[in-house]
Amino acid sequence: GDHRQLQAVGRGGLFGEICATSRAIELERIHRFSHDWEAPASLRLRHGDLRALGIYEVHGRIIPGSFDEHLDAIAGEWMQRHASGETVTITAATNEHVDEINRTIRQLRARSGDTDTTTIAWIADGPVAIGDIVATRRNQRHLHTTSGDIVRNRERWTVTSVNDAGDLTVTDLTGASTVTLPAEYATEHVRLGYAATEYGTQSATETASITLAGPATTGRGLYVAMTRGRDDNRVYVITDTHDMSDARDVLEGIVADDRADTPAVVQRRRLAQQDRHQPRPQPRCQIPDWFHDLRADAADNYRQAREALDDSMTKRQRLVKVVDIAARRIADANTMCAPFDAELDAARDAVKQAEATQRAAQQRLDQSGLRGRRQARTNLAAANASVASTSEMLAVAREQAREPYAQRNIARTQIETARDALRTHDILAKWQYFPEHLETAEARVDALDTWHDWATGKPVTQESLEEAVTTLHEIAATNPTTAPANSPTSSISGPNSTASSSPGHPCNSTEQSKPASRSTGKAIQVRS
Repeated sequence: GDHRQLQAVGRGGLFGEICATSRAIELERIHRFSHDWEAPASLRLRHGDLRALGIYEVHGRIIPGSFDEHLDAIAGEWMQRHASGETVTITAATNEHVDEINRTIRQLRARSGDTDTTTIAWIADGPVAIGDIVATRRNQRHLHTTSGDIVRNRERWTVTSVNDAGDLTVTDLTGASTVTLPAEYATEHVRLGYAATEYGTQSATETASITLAGPATTGRGLYVAMTRGRDDNRVYVITDTHDMSDARDVLEGIVADDRADTPAVVQRRRLAQQDRHQPRPQPRCQIPDWFHDLRADAADNYRQAREALDDSMTKRQRLVKVVDIAARRIADANTMCAPFDAELDAARDAVKQAEATQRAAQQRLDQSGLRGRRQARTNLAAANASVASTSEMLAVAREQAREPYAQRNIARTQIETARDALRTHDILAKWQYFPEHLETAEARVDALDTWHDWATGKPVTQESLEEAVTTLHEIAATNPTTAPANSPTSSISGPNSTASSSPGHPCNSTEQSKPASRSTGKAIQVRS
């Protein structure tokens, strides 16, 4: 493996430590690239050498521009290379950018006729048509392809058919095996597969690689994305201008952003080295026995407040995601219904015009004399036939639009329901949760920790100590009746001062008063 590529999704860094401290064998030559210059340039990029960017710039591999411009350019390049029979990997740092790229390519292929949009199915990120490329995003050992393999996470497929139940029949990109994905699996675990994050493309080798680089891109992610293509690796950098210097500034920041985990063994070694050079602090005060109960109660209060906020935010994020999906579905439904809207409008206009002609003919017949009555009747008969013909055309147009309109009505209902759920959550959250609860609980934990650090002899700033004193007085004032009558009292004048003597003072006596019950009302009284 390559320890300079992306680390594990969870905690990582141990592979790099093994390579740094143990005997590691490395390949001497890079065989992937078609151009001789690209192998040494990729090694410079691998080691974070900014001079690599100049090499890629000279060969036209860096493109600055806005996000919307890059979407159109990336989609157009994918279409061109796909039509030429090349394989292309598209990489972005965030799922949001991946979704936008996938949606843009899908719509472009639909407009150009590359996919069969007469039959639409739904997957996790929106509609899909026959011919679209999708990716399975969860292992499913119960689904077997025609070659006997199971369906695996991040495998890419081409949709070959859709049945009435919404099941997808897909074929892998080599055309070697086929499998039918049930609608339940497809709507949860299948997404468009034109683009992916760095983790999804890390093992790929294709004809060309396209990278969208933005604020979330890291040096490791850029290194992975820019080494997937044999013939061409280019990066579209999101900038406010088309100035190459702006793109270079963005890429230099990306290359410098390593974001590597430090494994536990390395951290333990560093801490051990620090401990050998730092003197042990001398305690200023003895910690009362009940302090730890008080600190645990404060931590419980903070944890509960934090969990309440996190639960509220998590629920809101889920609701926002549902609204976004519903909004995309209504947008896709509107696009799908647009041709039918035009036909219906034309048919309605034709009926209105025919009915107006019919009324005029009837009026002329009513007002005509004996000599003009025959011609008036003939004109009225023609007008009646025109009304019948246009009405039939309108009925046919309505029948053709019935299914697309039904899907649009479902999408409208879904987005209204999703928006109502989000509004209801926000209203309830406003009344059920107040941010000051969390701030107060956090301040109490910090104040107790600051006092503990001061008492054990650790360095504490004057500002933090004054804040702790104020907060501890507030704790005592909140429930003064629960504090013991002979609570220890500390007299503190500064971070480096010693405590003055007072009856029951924990700094001057081994005897400590114990409260009758565990409560956050226990007081550490401090005179600053």
